[in-house]
Amino acid sequence: MKTENPLLTIIVPAYNVEKYVGQCLDSLVHQSYMNHKVIVVDDGSKDQHTSEICKAYAQKYPELITYVYQENQGQGAARNRGLAMVDTEYVGFLDSDDWLPPDYIKTVTEELETYQSETIDLVFTLPVIYDSLTKGMVDWYDKEAFLDIFYGNNRITSAFQDKRIYYLEVNPCRRIYRVAFLKNHKFVFPEGVKWEDVYPHFYLLYHAKACLGIREVGFYYRINTAGQTTAQVGASRLDMVKVFHDVFKFREEENCDWETTKSMINLLNKFAKWSLDVSDIETRPKLVRYLSDLYKSIPAAYFKRYGKERKHYKKERLFMWAIRKNQYRLLLCDYLPTELMMNVVNKLLRR
Repeated sequence: MKTENPLLTIIVPAYNVEKYVGQCLDSLVHQSYMNHKVIVVDDGSKDQHTSEICKAYAQKYPELITYVYQENQGQGAARNRGLAMVDTEYVGFLDSDDWLPPDYIKTVTEELETYQSETIDLVFTLPVIYDSLTKGMVDWYDKEAFLDIFYGNNRITSAFQDKRIYYLEVNPCRRIYRVAFLKNHKFVFPEGVKWEDVYPHFYLLYHAKACLGIREVGFYYRINTAGQTTAQVGASRLDMVKVFHDVFKFREEENCDWETTKSMINLLNKFAKWSLDVSDIETRPKLVRYLSDLYKSIPAAYFKRYGKERKHYKKERLFMWAIRKNQYRLLLCDYLPTELMMNVVNKLLRR
């Protein structure tokens, strides 16, 4: 059954996913409780069947699914296109190669009704990772931290109350957003860059007054497929520099406290080392140079304090130091894993 006044809209950006989009849309059509709408934004797909599959679902389920097409502008722009069309109280996002469990809408509805006396700005769910190579399922990256935050003392919290929430994985599809909250803060996803979910992670958590966690549901996150943003090794890796430049600009504009700043540095270090390890040989030297400029633009006092508080993480501290030094950052340009290169730098410093 479909309710008269749906609670939630799910936005699905679709681009060249003919192998997977049917499973994604099936999971939205065959929910155990129909309290939602679906907006599919076809971001200029160029493969043979993505567009026709999406249009076919919209024609078959016109009361549930709205289909819109735009020339290719990237995932951030596709999400914003859908966001501008939402007329429900809450909105969520689902990548077109992922899918939902059948009780997702039912469970989210029940949880929000349970806490209807609160004004919930953000809902965190707990996804499951599906490996396309092994066909196996494994726990989400931050499951333990998620349970500690939302199933410890309080089901409802915020970044003001518990800074650990900043360390949760940044994927926007594991969250549901109160539409009025997004509008009040004039929120849109960054456009024209990959990893458009990093800045919103900090921006929205900084402003959210109440966040609810639901462990019983989350989307199925498909890994080890061609074309995923996380699998890209070329020039798009450079986008992370702009993304984190905007994060630290926000930090300065809002004069964020130290615990928030520390979480930003922590995520920057993880993204930087990971991006260097997977970048191709043409991209890596430029990425090192851009990262070095980014790290040097951030006050050195932040890294000094961060290093003192994480004194047992020697390789991380060494990386922060080396990337800021011209004579050592050149070593990072070599096409070797960052972890191995840090060992080389460490040996040189001991001489």
